[in-house]
Amino acid sequence: MNSENPSKHSVAEPVLQPYDPTCFSFLEAELDRQEMLFQTAATTVPFPIAQESFERYILQVQCAPYVLKLGEEIIAYGDIIHEPDKEQRLCRLIVGSKHRGQGYGKALVNALIKAAQEKDPSLPIFLYVIESNTRAKRCYEACGFKATDIQFDLQNGNTYHPTIQMKYHGN
Repeated sequence: MNSENPSKHSVAEPVLQPYDPTCFSFLEAELDRQEMLFQTAATTVPFPIAQESFERYILQVQCAPYVLKLGEEIIAYGDIIHEPDKEQRLCRLIVGSKHRGQGYGKALVNALIKAAQEKDPSLPIFLYVIESNTRAKRCYEACGFKATDIQFDLQNGNTYHPTIQMKYHGN
């Protein structure tokens, strides 16, 4: 007789995996508006997002791109820019629209922190966030990031977006 409680179902945990070109359809679907692309990639990737230019960009910098999967489904994307002897930055943090508000942003950020620390535990970890993106800021704070004194404006057309730097201090 099975002593397991039948009302408790095992839930798959999300897993961080390296990005490969077959993952691009997730980015294309999620970054279908210029404002969304700007919030995640600022001016590094032009709109509309194209696979060739995106992958050319991530190959040019010391970038480690990842996807967060739940089973076979991609639910999030993020990458780590590694600047030797300086810092590591979490960039282009994207949670799929149907998975937002379910804790997967924290899962993505925590998995990327772990990957960055495995790569080089001696370097500080930073990220940048548009100041008005309060949901993202709360997520990053819950993962151990704190705002620094570094602030600047990102320009998107004629609009300026106050942006802040956040540094990982641990949980």
